[in-house]
Amino acid sequence: MNRFLVLIIAAALVMGVKFATQYGGYYPPEPPEPYQLENLTMPVLEPTPYEDVYNLTSGGVVLLDMAHKNSFNLDEISLLLTRVAARNYTVKYLLDKGEMNKTLESASTFVVIAPGEKYTEKEVNLVEEFVKDNGTLLLIDDPSRNSVINILSLRFGIIFNRDYLYNIFEHDGNYRYVIFEKFGESNLTRGLNKVVLYVAESITGGAEELFIPDENTTSSYGGKALSPVVQKDSILAVGDITFLTPRYNLAHDNNRFISNIADFITSSTRDVSPEEKEEKKEEAKPPANQTA
Repeated sequence: MNRFLVLIIAAALVMGVKFATQYGGYYPPEPPEPYQLENLTMPVLEPTPYEDVYNLTSGGVVLLDMAHKNSFNLDEISLLLTRVAARNYTVKYLLDKGEMNKTLESASTFVVIAPGEKYTEKEVNLVEEFVKDNGTLLLIDDPSRNSVINILSLRFGIIFNRDYLYNIFEHDGNYRYVIFEKFGESNLTRGLNKVVLYVAESITGGAEELFIPDENTTSSYGGKALSPVVQKDSILAVGDITFLTPRYNLAHDNNRFISNIADFITSSTRDVSPEEKEEKKEEAKPPANQTA
């Protein structure tokens, strides 16, 4: 018999003997311990007492964009909308892009949050004309949401960088819960000592950087972070949605910041009712026997 074949048979016999004498059968592992929700640890957010103090305005209309597959739901901004309504503004919703020209005509403030569908050139032009006509514009984005907001914001020299801000040295329970304690001079930062943004991105552009990151706050793109909140005349750009949402809106001075945003939204100098618009159009028409 071939020596090589003999060696194979011998090895097989040895392995067989060991298997028969030492293997005690299949041993099933113990089932994992059932996951207990009570074992889940979450950051403790201690609510900071705050009372919304405001002055009633003469009224106006906030138009909220919901026609561009926007990545948010109304529950997330319910507190902000409640405070806008308390200041005597009406909240209306843009549900049909075909109605954008008509609805913007009667709006005082336009709010755009994380649009997932691109604005067309015509729509961008409409918003630009709205701002030129003393309209107030609020742009809110979040790097974790599907968004093409830069198609619109770039017209105003504002770019949402779609990065993540983080701080591994000082944070509010998670390195992405970034603390801000230094602010630019503005009514929007009035009364703020400490605000936490939870999923924030930096913003390039804007005349005023309102939230100043400390030296340890970094961008996921590398390097020192830029401000996630900037203002440019009647335009406010904010790179976080989470701080507006229930529970997170109660932390530190987040509540006060939301009230300041509500004040900004309802301070528009463009307050033209549809009836007044029609009157202005009639006044602008030349007499029947004249040409324009």
